[in-house]
Amino acid sequence: MVLDSPDTGRAPILSGTSAVYGRVCGDVHLTDTALIISGEEICNDSLDTLVMDGKGRSVIRDPSRDELAPQEPEPQQKGHKERGQSR
Repeated sequence: MVLDSPDTGRAPILSGTSAVYGRVCGDVHLTDTALIISGEEICNDSLDTLVMDGKGRSVIRDPSRDELAPQEPEPQQKGHKERGQSR
């Protein structure tokens, strides 16, 4: 089965003599002689691209992962006051 990722909407790409007998979903590139056997599942729900060939696996990081952004502080919660209770 070759499926789009429900989280990212990205679909696998197969090239060469790669074959899928299991399940592959998301941004996964199968090249050369990559083989996904029955019962094996490769699901990528990240922004990165997983590349698999007949010899190994690698990751192409999404450029947005390398952008630095200031961390936003968590909003402070106001103290909860209870009314109508005597001390």
